[in-house]
Amino acid sequence: MTNDQGSDARATQAEIDAADWGTSSLSHGAGCVEVGTLPGGWVLVRNSNDPTTVLKFTRAEWHAFIGAPGRGGVLNDEFDRFGLFGGVKKE
Repeated sequence: MTNDQGSDARATQAEIDAADWGTSSLSHGAGCVEVGTLPGGWVLVRNSNDPTTVLKFTRAEWHAFIGAPGRGGVLNDEFDRFGLFGGVKKE
């Protein structure tokens, strides 16, 4: 798998070790999505239950996913139909 810059979208072990990792305050330490950053704007994403499988995104790819209120992406509730809300559209 490659990203829009043509590089491998999987992070190397050196990148995983060097990343500054964070989780949501709602995670409570079990089975959560962790997000890490690297110099140069790279964003890494992994599941805390499998910390060795890590995807790597460019800053542009990450911002396209996160989006902005009123303009799409996570911040515009485009992914609420997955997971927590179990396919039920949030009112």
